[in-house]
Parts: sequence; C-alpha cells; structure tokens
Amino acid sequence: MKVGGQEIYLDPLGYHCSHLIKYFEEIQGVSKIKDGYNPVTWVLEVTSLAKEMELGIDFAEEYKNSWLYSEKRQDLFNAMGFMYAVVLLGVRNSSSTQPLVFVERTVFYREKAAGMYSVFAYAFSHAVIELPYVLLQAVVYGIIVFAMIGFEWTVTKSSVAAKWMLGCT
Repeated sequence: MKVGGQEIYLDPLGYHCSHLIKYFEEIQGVSKIKDGYNPVTWVLEVTSLAKEMELGIDFAEEYKNSWLYSEKRQDLFNAMGFMYAVVLLGVRNSSSTQPLVFVERTVFYREKAAGMYSVFAYAFSHAVIELPYVLLQAVVYGIIVFAMIGFEWTVTKSSVAAKWMLGCT
C-alpha cells in the first residue's frame, strides 16, 4: 500500500518475492533490483512518493489498470457473493426451525414436567434429525459454488471449504 491506503500490489509474493519483483520491474522506468538486495527495501525505494514524482507514475493507478487488479476485483466479488450466500443459507436454515420449535414447545413443557426426558435429550434429538438434511444441502451447495466460482478442485482446498461450510474448525 502507498500513503493514503491505496493498493499498489495485492498478489502472492512468490518464492523470494519473484512475482512482486517481476511485476514492478515490468513497469516502465522502475530500476531493476540488484543481486542480493532485499526485495522489500527495493519495493519501498522504487514506490516512494519521490520516485513516483520523478517517474511521473501513480503506482496505485498503474495497479488498477493492470490485469492483476481486474482478476483480483472479480475474485473479491465472487468471494463476497459466496460468503453472502452462505450466511443467507445459514439464516434460512435456522429460521426454518422456528415454527417447529413454536409448535413443539407445549409438548416439550408437558413431557419435561412429567419427567419423560431432559432438555439435553430433546435438543440433541432435534439436532440429529436435522443433520442429514443440512449435510446434504452443504455438499450440494459446495459442489455448485466450487463449479461456479472456479475454485481449485484439489482435496486440500475442498476439505477446507467443506469444514468451513459445516462450521468445523
């Protein structure tokens, strides 16, 4: 980021900052990094306000016009849409149980007063009943979202996303 909080690079750095160095060296007027020089120090030097004025470049604008930025805004919108849909799905699932709880409340109070079962047994049984439905819904939703957004179809990425969707950590 540059002064004012504007982004000048927001991408993976690469091994020994190779992606970062390649991006800035491709900008016309930016000096090449010397062998053995610290890449972070080099980036701070070549993107300073004084260097921007000397080169007549606004690195924030340069980044906004780059293919990296357009690829990142679209990825960001996809991720934000995905998170919105997940939250909406969770709210819908939790609100769908409210009518059931309202109807069964009187039955619960009657059975509890009679000593038939505890609060834990009642809550646990309802959670177990809903589990297959929620699991199936999460798997189907995950497959559709992975295909639409273009996430990587690797075991590690899929298992992390599945754990996240199911609320496991």
